[in-house]
Formats: sequence, C-alpha cells, structure tokens
Amino acid sequence: KSSLANGEDTISFQNYSEKQTEGDHLADFSSRGPARTTFDMKPEVTAPGVSVLSTVPSYMINPDNQDDYQYAFSRYSGTSMATPFTAGVAALMLQANPKLQPEDIKSILMNTADPLNGDYSVFEVGAGRVDPYQAIHSDLILKIKDKTYVPGAERLMRVKEFTGGLSFDNHYEDGKLNVSKSIKIQNNKNVKKSFTLSINESKGSNSLKDNGVELNIPTKIDISSNGSKTINARMTVPKDAKKGIYEGYITLTNNADPLEVYRIPYSLRTSDEGFNSIKVLNPSYSPDQVNQGGWDFMRAQWLYSRFNLKSPMQKMDIVLQDATTGKDLGLVGTVDLTYAYDNVDYNLIAF
Repeated sequence: KSSLANGEDTISFQNYSEKQTEGDHLADFSSRGPARTTFDMKPEVTAPGVSVLSTVPSYMINPDNQDDYQYAFSRYSGTSMATPFTAGVAALMLQANPKLQPEDIKSILMNTADPLNGDYSVFEVGAGRVDPYQAIHSDLILKIKDKTYVPGAERLMRVKEFTGGLSFDNHYEDGKLNVSKSIKIQNNKNVKKSFTLSINESKGSNSLKDNGVELNIPTKIDISSNGSKTINARMTVPKDAKKGIYEGYITLTNNADPLEVYRIPYSLRTSDEGFNSIKVLNPSYSPDQVNQGGWDFMRAQWLYSRFNLKSPMQKMDIVLQDATTGKDLGLVGTVDLTYAYDNVDYNLIAF
C-alpha cells in the first residue's frame, strides 16, 4: 500500500511459501445419505468438487474485452463441479467401449472407486472416489441385481435395476433375518482370473462379530476368460442382534496382480417400529377464557408435545383418551410424517 502511495508501479512479494492440502477428504458441505424411507445407499460415488479450476464466460473476468479468453478461469465448489467431472469420465468410458450400457457405467464407476482418506460411512461416500483411469481400463464388471424406486403417475414405483452397491435393505422384523442378493461378475478379458475376497466394516457400523451377524460370500472366485459367474451374498442377523446399521466393503483382489482391486459397498439396517419417546410438555390444558393469571406455558390453551421416531412413518393419528378408562374419546387429527426423520426430536402442538 505504501509503495503504491509513493507512485511505484512494480511490487515484489517475498517470504511466502506453498501449502498443499491432502486430497481425498469428504467436503463438509457434501450431501450425506441414506435415502429416505428405503435407506438405500446414497451417494453411490463421490468425485472432485472442491476448489476446482473451471472455465467461465470471459465477461466475468474481462467485461471490457469479452473476446479475450486468456484468463477466463475461476475456482468453484459443489456438485456443479463433481457432476461434469463424472459425466466426462462416463464419456471417456463410452469412447473406449461404445457397447457399455448405463447400468454398466454406474457399476464400473462404483467397482473401481478408490477409498477416501479417513473412515467414512458408505452413506457418506458410497463406493468411494471415482477413479477415471481404472474405470476406463477395467476388465471386470460386478453388478448386483436389485430394485429401486422411481416416480410413477401417483406414487413411487419399484423397478428392477443393476448397481454396484450391495444393499440388504431396511428391516423392522423382530425375528432372525436372512437376506440374499445375487452378484453377476463379468470378465471382459481373454485371460482367466482368480480373486480373493475380504470383508471389512466401516465407520458407524455395529460389529458383525460381536452381534453374531454373518455376511456369507465365497472367499475365492475363479472366472474364465471372457466369461461370467453369478454368486450369492447372504446376510444373516440373529434375533437378539443389536438394532442399527451394519456396513462396510467387500474387496476383490486379483491373485496374479494385487494392483487389480475392486470394491463393493454393503449395508443393512434393522430397527424397531414405533417411537423412541413421546411426551406432553405442559401437563395441563386450560382454555384461554378461564386463565385469570395471564399467560402461563404450563396452563396454555394448546397442548405441546415432543416425539422421536424409531423408524420412518407415513402418518400419525392423534386420539384423545379418557385417562381413567383408557377409552378413546375421538380423533383430533392426523399428522403427515412423510418427510420426518427417525432419531430426531420434533415439537408438535397436538391441539
């Protein structure tokens, strides 16, 4: 500032250094899953989306000379950066193999994704960070046969899909669970391949071992050249297992080339129906016309309540009962809980 004040037109900077931040960390602002109601694994992959150097319209940089694109660049963050990056990878995959179908592209992007730096839930990062080189040069496709919801004319419709994530769904049963999904493995190279499979748990997962939960899947797989094989993955949950989330990754490693690695994220959630808690916050209800001492929360003309759901619900009926006999006196109304989350406190004026 002093140099400019003295009329100097050249300024030198010194005593500065470069600092490089470690990559492959999930941004604080990145959306997390899971999907509502279905508890599907979302997001399914992540991609670079923080401080990405991108082209911009020239008028944003040099409005006086809009034909000059020399410095028409800027840094942005968000899905506006991560989405075109992933779309570009998909385009390169199709260039290398025009026969790929949308389900192939999605599965390969997930199969070949790299783990991030840090212990993240599959509901935060899905399969991991997209790896362009591995996705384009992948010799293997692992596709899980599943179902997903799409918008219909009046409601969500469940349709078949192939994906790279192994979701064992969301369950409310009190008994023993046995959930099975099939995985199709396709070898697109003219070489027989043998893989070793391993299973690990990720952040937030209940312990499979401590709760007697078993994920049964072959530990070794041989696939003939240009061949395919379908295997089953079955998750067994005992009746007395802890409720909550079981999640992690299944890793396939080529026995002949340990650098050829593929991953499948898996998840299962068990929960009880009903409420974690529901309470009335003011113990007495008093119509406004009989309140002589001014407004008092404990004698309000409304009934305040607070509730916390164990699992998603569509609606909640509020019914008045006789405190002595337990007999229903009448329906006050119905609350729409379509967008209410489980394990979150909600305040409600009951009536």
